[in-house]
Amino acid sequence: MTLGTSFGEDNSSESDGTQVRSAIIVSMTRRPRSLESDTSPTDRRQKEVQSNRKRDECPEERDALRRAWSNATTFASILQKSALLADPIAVYNAFRDLNAQLTEMWIRRGLREDSWKKCLNFLQGIAETLLKERRVESLTPDQCDAISDIVSVKLSPATTTELDVSACVRMLIKVELNPFEAIAG
Repeated sequence: MTLGTSFGEDNSSESDGTQVRSAIIVSMTRRPRSLESDTSPTDRRQKEVQSNRKRDECPEERDALRRAWSNATTFASILQKSALLADPIAVYNAFRDLNAQLTEMWIRRGLREDSWKKCLNFLQGIAETLLKERRVESLTPDQCDAISDIVSVKLSPATTTELDVSACVRMLIKVELNPFEAIAG
């Protein structure tokens, strides 16, 4: 059977039949041209965002965020107590552990609203600045209290609003922690 004949006719020799079968197999296994071409960066980014959304909607991710917040509140409490005891090594260790939990929370930021992300971003900016300038050990008890309040209240599983963001900024400025220092340079 050749490609030009109707299905019921057999005008070929045995070797032609092999060629036809080979042509059919090749045509069945070949990918369509639209799938062979490279996708644009925009398409790849959209697929990545969709993949992240699916991941973020998992109960496991929500639980991981809740656990990171719970751990962060624990380390923030330890930070407060260490500052009250004037133990710079314990302050540094608690702050480092708190910063690690803030990073875990940032990884799962897609689960939360924008105002929550802003509060978290302010704390991360302060953490980055303090660590870079090696000022962690000099945190005062009032500064540690403000950090702890923000972690336990503003980053809690409850909904965060723009009013919470404003309150967060006011709390940090009141204790002389500049939330905008990290982005200012």
